[in-house]
Amino acid sequence: MEKMETLAALLDPENRSPLPLELELEVAKMIYRNFEVHPPTHANVRSQLASNLMQMAQAYLNPRLLLRDKYSACASLAIEAIVAMRSSLAEEAWDSALRSPHHWFGEIINADLAELGNRWQSGNHEAADWLAKLRLRVFSRHQNVESGRDAGHASQ
Repeated sequence: MEKMETLAALLDPENRSPLPLELELEVAKMIYRNFEVHPPTHANVRSQLASNLMQMAQAYLNPRLLLRDKYSACASLAIEAIVAMRSSLAEEAWDSALRSPHHWFGEIINADLAELGNRWQSGNHEAADWLAKLRLRVFSRHQNVESGRDAGHASQ
């Protein structure tokens, strides 16, 4: 856990030689797994790492890329790692998954983060409560957006 900041340098989009997709996938997986097992006691402790993960997720959330091999896995793990880090970007990251035109992608994120909440519930109630509140904010905003779209379609 103490070496997480070195991973931020690996994922820095300003690097001259970007990481191969397979390595980005493994790094995102390692970050998520570490925070899954050791949820942070405070929110937003590794902001540069979360920022780099967010840039990676946004790049791979392109609807065409998301359908390609390993891109959806990379995007989902980046989003899940941001949430597991209890980053200030967590709400935006989760919301971006739900806005994807590929509804299956948001469903995968929701299921994985529900499992994360269950794991945290047994070991860190504060982190589990934070995740439950985040879930409520994200879903209420998403439902408001959806109902706004429905009202727009009904008036046309």
